[in-house]
Amino acid sequence: MLTPGDIIHYKKFSFENGNIRNKFFIILHKKPCLALITTSNSLRYPMVDYLGCHAPKLTFFLPAKHHTVFSKPTYLVMTKIWEFDAQKVKELMKKSVITKRTPLSPRLLIDIKNCLKNFHEDIPTEYWNNIFTDKTPSKSALNDLANKFNHR
Repeated sequence: MLTPGDIIHYKKFSFENGNIRNKFFIILHKKPCLALITTSNSLRYPMVDYLGCHAPKLTFFLPAKHHTVFSKPTYLVMTKIWEFDAQKVKELMKKSVITKRTPLSPRLLIDIKNCLKNFHEDIPTEYWNNIFTDKTPSKSALNDLANKFNHR
């Protein structure tokens, strides 16, 4: 199952215009499965050359090799959230059309989500609420709580 911060590689992803490309996505929310798409096309993002949020350029930038999955400079397209059907993702993972890669660090995921806050007007309200008001406790919070009870 995919969780926020996971990176997936989607072989032969089909865009609305019919173009087909191998693409990476950053998972932002589990259910519904919401993600940001990445690109290594630097022509779309001139003058973006340091790690982090570039709100005026509509991107979050990851320099080459900053993360083990991305060997090239990588740009997250911040103005569109992609939704995937969980059942279809599960089926495509079984067929290795979608593969899960090394996840982002929690700090990097937080930075990306903070950057995304600059694009509230571009994101459907339902997606925004799922991404930013999820009340599901984190694994670390649950572990901390379990440890408190185990020490009694």
